Amino acid sequence: MHIPLWDDVELQQLLSLAPTIDQAVKAGGTRLLDLARTPFNTRLLADLVTDGLRPDAFSEVATQSNCWNYLVAPRGPDGLAASACLSEVVHGMVETRSLQVDRIPIAKQHAGMPNAAQRKRSYPCGWRALHCVPAHILFDFAASKVYLNLLDSKALADVLSGDRALGLMLGPALIFA
Repeated sequence: MHIPLWDDVELQQLLSLAPTIDQAVKAGGTRLLDLARTPFNTRLLADLVTDGLRPDAFSEVATQSNCWNYLVAPRGPDGLAASACLSEVVHGMVETRSLQVDRIPIAKQHAGMPNAAQRKRSYPCGWRALHCVPAHILFDFAASKVYLNLLDSKALADVLSGDRALGLMLGPALIFA
């Protein structure tokens, strides 16, 4: 499937209809404007502002990885608990070789955290990550943050060369890492 970039007219029409996204793009400058030309990235921007990220926060978003980091990196008062929950999600996805994971066992281990995080909107990824990481690229980015440990080369080699042959699934995550 080929989804072309927004042309200048289309992007300006979209931004005129979505003033919050327009403010975010203006705050992010030329680099974010270039990223917003990709419909996938425009959707990520819409998700972020819908989840409560202020448009002026995008002044820090200079690369696509920065943008994804806002989506998958839990922050705020529940950040550590949310990171543990996200780690469980990614490990579950790797284990099942799927971009989905059963929420019930994870919810049992992290009782109360998802609902509190969603209510507070203390970080954009929220509980949505347990339904399905929105795209395989976000899974790759999340896996690079919480699954691969670049500081332990033996463990990393074991993961990528073991019997389970995770190298193919985690190759893109390794590039991010």
